[in-house]
Amino acid sequence: MRQPAFLALASVTLSLGVAALLGAFTLLDALFVRPLPWPNHERVVIFGGRTAGDPMRAISPRLYAAIAPSPLLKSHGLAYMPEPVNATWNGRDELLRAQRVDAGFLDTLGVRADAGRVFRGGTGNSEVMLSHALWKRGFGGSGGAVGSTIVVDGSAMHVVGVLPRDYRFFSDVDLLILPAAPPVGSATAENMTAVGLLGPGVGPDALSRAVALAVNRDAAALHLGPDDMPWYGATPIDDLVARTGRAPVWPFVFCAWLVLILAALNVANLMLVRSLRRSPEIALQVALGASGWRPFIPALTEGAMVAIVATLLGLPLGTLVVVVYRPFLPDLWIASAAPPFPEVRTVCATFLVTAAIALVAALCVAARRTSDAILRQQLAANGAGIGSPGMRRARAMVTLSQSALATVLLILGVATVTRYTQLEGLPLGFDQANTAVVEVHPDRNRYPETRNVMSLLDEIRRKATGLPGVAMFGWSSELPLGTRFVMPFRRGDGGTDYLRFAMVTPGAAKALGFQKVAGRWFDEGDVAGAPAVAIVNRAYLEKIDGRGLGADLRQAGSATGTARIVGVLADTRRSESSDAMDGEPLVVMPIAQVTASYGAVRNLLPIYAVLRGPGARIAAHEAFTDLVRGIAPGLALGHVRPLDRIARLANAAARRDAVLFATLAAFAVSLACVGHYSVQAFEVAAGTRTLAIRSALGATPAALVTLIVRHALGNAVPGVALGLLGVLVLRHWLSPTHAGAQAVDGSDAATGAAIMILFTTLAVLGPALRAASIDPWRAFRRE
Repeated sequence: MRQPAFLALASVTLSLGVAALLGAFTLLDALFVRPLPWPNHERVVIFGGRTAGDPMRAISPRLYAAIAPSPLLKSHGLAYMPEPVNATWNGRDELLRAQRVDAGFLDTLGVRADAGRVFRGGTGNSEVMLSHALWKRGFGGSGGAVGSTIVVDGSAMHVVGVLPRDYRFFSDVDLLILPAAPPVGSATAENMTAVGLLGPGVGPDALSRAVALAVNRDAAALHLGPDDMPWYGATPIDDLVARTGRAPVWPFVFCAWLVLILAALNVANLMLVRSLRRSPEIALQVALGASGWRPFIPALTEGAMVAIVATLLGLPLGTLVVVVYRPFLPDLWIASAAPPFPEVRTVCATFLVTAAIALVAALCVAARRTSDAILRQQLAANGAGIGSPGMRRARAMVTLSQSALATVLLILGVATVTRYTQLEGLPLGFDQANTAVVEVHPDRNRYPETRNVMSLLDEIRRKATGLPGVAMFGWSSELPLGTRFVMPFRRGDGGTDYLRFAMVTPGAAKALGFQKVAGRWFDEGDVAGAPAVAIVNRAYLEKIDGRGLGADLRQAGSATGTARIVGVLADTRRSESSDAMDGEPLVVMPIAQVTASYGAVRNLLPIYAVLRGPGARIAAHEAFTDLVRGIAPGLALGHVRPLDRIARLANAAARRDAVLFATLAAFAVSLACVGHYSVQAFEVAAGTRTLAIRSALGATPAALVTLIVRHALGNAVPGVALGLLGVLVLRHWLSPTHAGAQAVDGSDAATGAAIMILFTTLAVLGPALRAASIDPWRAFRRE
């Protein structure tokens, strides 16, 4: 405690390793130790068809009816796609996410309610189950929630149970609801998920063969060709979740252990410096009859203190790392709704490993200091550094490897931060200022016909346009970012292309900030019965049909006929995949002229109110909310989302890479600097006699500072060179998932190398100044 600087430096150094190890243990716990949220998962399969790029399977009602029930399955269940719903309870209105599942779904997975019970009925009844998160947030975790009533899309439903805290079926939902009616057995749209519990002795391959036979028997009715057949079968649910992250997690775990080991080596060097400075005192105590354990006590005490303080500092830091990077983990990596968070077992394991490493380092240091040969070597006339040449080479290799690793991460950090900064300065192709969007969902119970929805939207639009601070208003099914809905359109050669599709009211495209480069916007005359019109973007003209204004386009399978192109929009940049615009074709049509398309997907498709003007955000929170409640009581509104915040999604991956690599670079550079400091501090402490002789023979303080800095750079520069080579290898490995890694250029490499050399020089200035201040007379007198 008389040397707080040592305790602080050693503890902070080791805490970086503790934080990295806690993050690795937490991820391992989530992927390997924490049970999946379905007790029957080892025997559950998902069956149906899939595509080449997506392992998840989907099924149509017709195919499901042809397969289930089956003697191969003990039970089976069906889940619909999640959908938005209006929910009212205890005087609260919220727009929630719900999923309809049949009565066999939860039983097949083996899920049991945390409170209440699971579904018992079939279809059409009024039972609902709450997610654990909604139960805590909306009902305060009260046991009275079970048996209460919640109004969902205008229908009163009874809460029969609360789902387990970790329940999640590939996406988070707030409510589980039974289907209003059995699925239509003749429907061939593959928009459902089927699960089955395999019977005793039945494997997934047997069910895959049964699925293939059913598909072959009904291929014509299912509209399937020979090329589609191989994609139908059954997949164990374990293969679709969690395990996809088990292979990629091992490099992270390896890096975490590497960070901890490098931190421990730095701490050992720091403790060795302390032990060297204490060696004359220890030697005198031993000479005066102190016990053989006396040399171990200071080192063990320091090791224990360093481990405790490092753990106290590292646990919050590691928890922060876990929380910050949770949104960057793919959903398929984490099956549980409970996000990865340090559990008691991971905290205990981290502390035990940290304490063991710190105490082992302390024991090794103490054992070396009790050696008379080492003490004589320290006082020898030749002034050689402590330890054998092999030990000196080992210390040099540690600092060299630290410099190499830090250089790699520093260059990647510089490249990703530079790329993110550049992307932030690029135009997105739409004006996101002074605009707010609010999601709504007109449900079928209160608005059964599409015309009812159109009347509601028109009434709200007429009144919202005059709200204070609102200059433009409209409704849109798509946003420039964050959503992507596609519909099939016919090409001139008879083929079909699936194009990004938006349905809007007049004023919506302009309110969303789209830039018109030719033609006109939609107006009040573009209604049902009027000639059908459409607006496309430049990418549509370049990739689909270059005829431009006046040309016709047609939805595949639509009975509305052709629509004439009356306007052309500028392209928008939807992601960081390109420095230029993405060039994804877009078709926009008036919602009043495509009511059939809207009616077919309205349960799954959100619709957004778009408010633009100097007071749009305030109006969305206050006046617009009051307006909607007055016109449509019970119609819940989603959260108000400023368009400029949605625009940040364009650079989300670039921002993720920048934060990730900047954090790793900060950890690695800090450890490398501490490593160089500890090694040079040890060399100065061990070579005090040599430095004193140099000073006595006329070496100036500047010469001694230069000597120490040169020794440090002698390890750092080769490490930087190895780091440059490492970047060349890693950039090709990381480029498929990290666009910033592929963007590394010569200027990034030069900047990273220069920063590494600068920080190394600054890190060893302390030992260098200490060497320059050695007084030969005092050094020899001390000996």
